[in-house]
Amino acid sequence: MKKCLCVLLSFLMLLGMPSGFTALAEDPGTASGSCADGNHVPGNPVRENYVPPTCTEEGSAEYVTYCTVCGDLISREIAPVLALGHGSKGYDERTVPSNCAVRGYYMKVCLACGEVVEQRIFDIDYTAHDWTEWEIVKQASEKEEGLARRVCTRCHTEEEQVIPRYEEDENGAPASVVMQIVEFFENTVVNYAKGIIDWFLRLFGKKKP
Repeated sequence: MKKCLCVLLSFLMLLGMPSGFTALAEDPGTASGSCADGNHVPGNPVRENYVPPTCTEEGSAEYVTYCTVCGDLISREIAPVLALGHGSKGYDERTVPSNCAVRGYYMKVCLACGEVVEQRIFDIDYTAHDWTEWEIVKQASEKEEGLARRVCTRCHTEEEQVIPRYEEDENGAPASVVMQIVEFFENTVVNYAKGIIDWFLRLFGKKKP
């Protein structure tokens, strides 16, 4: 019976399809020379299961190819993704100078991963004090020297400076006082002399009528 039906269908196909009769499409999975025979039609590879790389470690990605007809998996390849290396997003560089109490440093930090890629420590700079203003500890006099002192606000190192005593003249007066007196008389005498000269010039410099 089945043989007769197959022969009838083949005969009708040779004669042509009658009006109103629609032929059923062949199943691509069972048709001759199709996916059933292993003849898949590969599509473009698709990236899946992507693991991004870091600055120091490789990543990975799977490239998968599917059949465009039946959707079956044809191939799967795993490819490494090279590590980025430090500096892909730049660096943060910091420099802190040394002072008299604390060591300074230079630091270079990768902005992508936050790792310190370079660091240098500086020696203490014993000259980098932060001094206060000079404070008079002892006033100088004509007999004794004075003393001034300042202190570093960081390491509390103290520095002192001697204030010279006043120089004395032969009468025992401080030199600064003597100089003030001399300057006063010099200015007074000079101004007085200039005034007398101007008066004589005005008096005798006029022509008689």
